Amino acid sequence: MDQGQSTKASNMPKNFPKALKHYLNSDFSVQLKARFIFYLCIAAILSLFFILIYTGYVQTKTPPNYTLELPILLTETALLLTYLVCLILLIKGWYNFSAHLIIASTLTCVWLVIVLDNGNTLDRLDTFVMIFAILTMLPLAVSKYRLIIPAYFLINCIGIILFVNLLQDDLNLTIPMKLEFLGDIVIALLFMGVVAYNIFQINKSSLDKAEAIIKDKSIAEDALALSERKYREMTDLLPQIVFESDMNGLLTYINKNGYELFGYTEDDFKNRLNVFSTIIPSDREKVKENIKRLLEGEKSKGNEYTALRKDGSTFPIQIFSSIIKENQQILGLRGIIINITEQKKAEEQIKITRDQFQSLVSNIPGIVYRCLNDKNWTMLYLSSEIEMLSGYPAEEFIYNKKRTFESIIHPNDAQFMTLSLANAIETETPWEYEYRIVSRDGTIRWVFEKGRAIYNSDGQIDYLDGFILDITDKKLAEKEVIESEKKYRTLMENMNETVMLVDHDDRVLFVNKKFTEKLGYLPEEIIGKIGYETLLESKDQQIIKDANQDRIKNKTGQYELTFIGKEGQKIDFLISGAPLIDAEGNSIGSIGTMTDITELKQKERELDKYRKNLELLVKERTDELEATNEELTATNDELYNQREELQTIVTELHHAQNQLIESEKMASLGILSAGIAHEINNPLNFIQGGVISIESYITEHIEKHLEPMLPMIQGVYAGVDRVSKIVTSLNHFSRQNDSINEWCDIHNIIGNCLIMLQSQLKFKIEIVKNYTNDSFSILGNEGKLHQAFLNILSNSQQAIDDVGVITITTRKEKNSIVISISDTGSGIKKEHLSQIFNPFFTTKDPGKGTGLGLSITYNIIKEHKGKIDYASEVGKGTTVFVRLPIQDKN
Repeated sequence: MDQGQSTKASNMPKNFPKALKHYLNSDFSVQLKARFIFYLCIAAILSLFFILIYTGYVQTKTPPNYTLELPILLTETALLLTYLVCLILLIKGWYNFSAHLIIASTLTCVWLVIVLDNGNTLDRLDTFVMIFAILTMLPLAVSKYRLIIPAYFLINCIGIILFVNLLQDDLNLTIPMKLEFLGDIVIALLFMGVVAYNIFQINKSSLDKAEAIIKDKSIAEDALALSERKYREMTDLLPQIVFESDMNGLLTYINKNGYELFGYTEDDFKNRLNVFSTIIPSDREKVKENIKRLLEGEKSKGNEYTALRKDGSTFPIQIFSSIIKENQQILGLRGIIINITEQKKAEEQIKITRDQFQSLVSNIPGIVYRCLNDKNWTMLYLSSEIEMLSGYPAEEFIYNKKRTFESIIHPNDAQFMTLSLANAIETETPWEYEYRIVSRDGTIRWVFEKGRAIYNSDGQIDYLDGFILDITDKKLAEKEVIESEKKYRTLMENMNETVMLVDHDDRVLFVNKKFTEKLGYLPEEIIGKIGYETLLESKDQQIIKDANQDRIKNKTGQYELTFIGKEGQKIDFLISGAPLIDAEGNSIGSIGTMTDITELKQKERELDKYRKNLELLVKERTDELEATNEELTATNDELYNQREELQTIVTELHHAQNQLIESEKMASLGILSAGIAHEINNPLNFIQGGVISIESYITEHIEKHLEPMLPMIQGVYAGVDRVSKIVTSLNHFSRQNDSINEWCDIHNIIGNCLIMLQSQLKFKIEIVKNYTNDSFSILGNEGKLHQAFLNILSNSQQAIDDVGVITITTRKEKNSIVISISDTGSGIKKEHLSQIFNPFFTTKDPGKGTGLGLSITYNIIKEHKGKIDYASEVGKGTTVFVRLPIQDKN
């Protein structure tokens, strides 16, 4: 049974007889009529069967004949058989024929009873009532041809009229009585006919309307069922999960993919599966918040969660959902769930690829780009190095947000670039060109660009890819090379010497104008040829070959060769050869500067003749001179000894003069220092006494002002103490005693020196002191030791250009005290360390040092029977080691 059949079967009347299966596809009204006729036939058959028995029984018991009246019994039997035939025809599906056969046969039987009945007139006339009863069945029998109804009534009216007219005499009816009787009967029949006809019409219209409604409903139900089946089939075919739920989160529908992906069965679904049980607990609150926003009218944009399978495993999903409304009432939610596991993996892979791409791009010495093939070269990607080149951030070029890339191209190069790019795209070849860009500050930079078009599967250009390199330095270098080469050629061409360049095989690469003048060969006649084969005799060719091997080893050399000119003339040259080096430092040949020594060689040959003649004369004269020479040698030895003595005296006098100058300077500085100290002490005492008086006065009279003024008073005390220490240091420094018999405190001497240098040290150099705790005594000259350590510390201070550290360490070793002074200054070159104690040796700029400081320091330490050594490393600093003997005061 197809869908239409099942729908009609479902619309059948209740208790529909199974025997009427031929009417399953019939209209509902036909089914009702068929069922009525079916039961009517059965009832009629049973009734006629009992009537037949009853009539026979009554006839045998009724006087006067007490016999069966066969016409009556045959008629009833015929009617019984007729109903049986009608039932069979009805079951076979012949409803209309069966219904009409019932009515026609019943009416025929009635008329036969009326006509053939021998009973009294009244019994025969009351049979007309049966006609009326039977005719009421006409609306059930007629389905199409409604005129059959009035035809039945008309035929029966005619029959009644004929019957009354025929039996008028037997019935003793007068004409008025007959007319009145017929009028009543005919009017009743006509009225019943009209009523039956209209009942049929009304019923038919109602049934047609009802059937149309039922048919439309059936079609709608069929369409709905078909649509639902298609919807379910389509949702089962979708790779996404389709679901519906009520407001409590209970799933009311889920497609096949949902069962498979989450691992649930239909039994789980029937046990009221909840949406929240398919989401991990940590995301459920997020789900509730998103449902709340959905109910408030916000559209779902695809929310991501972590789904929970039945077996406990998880996977990422994205849910798009909407509310289900019916009659403005929210019934639940429906939506789709997308498994985004592969998407997440792809995103992660894309991220890794993007990071690798960014890392790769960041290490490329240039700019990487991707743009559209449109008029403005709309940038889709541009690496950040563009900002270093142009001064504009990369994001300002993306999608031409603030400027186009074309806007930074030099105006004179824009048209060339456009034409070159168009030509490359037309010929489907990569492009390479150089052009200029104008940076934000107006600087013009040269760049090299290389790129290609990327095509899609349809052969259309998707975008343009390429990279850009800054070649400004290269361009400047090329310009310098061109200018240098131009100068070089001009120089070579205008040199008064003959110049020739050859490769390692002595193949000529270049000759200057002087070469042509001397040897007669034009450049095009000699360049490219093997030089020694063309220009030298065979005996001289090996000299050139050996010289070329020396050039390969980057050796220079000088040698004499005789060249043969174009006209056969021989020219002697003094050749100075040097290796020819390329830009990468490799030897590619030789350059030879050739001086014409032909005349010189001729003179040498002439002189050689004179030399040979003179040798004889010289030999004779030599013998005479040998005797004289012996006498002169003795005299010369004596003069040499006197010269050595004078040289020693001059050196000692020079040193004594330097010492005297320094002593006089130090004496003058000492006198000046003593005078300054004396002059400072007097006002210093006044200041100190005045501050003490001010403090006493405030304490006695305005004590309440003492506390706020106390920091200022203490500051004055600190200043006085500071000046006092400086004066003490000056006194130590200005002492002019030459004896070495004073007990000296090395730590105190160093401290006084630091006080004198404090103005140069503060805010610049940190002083670190690592003094020994062991007691020791030194017998020496305190003033001279002051001078020595002041020179050492001053040199350390001057060696530190910016900020640094000076570390002073003292330690006791046996019978000596070792003082080391280290600085973090510029250091002393190794070749200078052996000269630092020499008088007048200095590495300072002119006017900033005499070169006597360390020489004097060396003599002072030596005078105290000590030693001084320097250790230094350029860029790291210098350490001075001073070792002095210690004595026992007892």
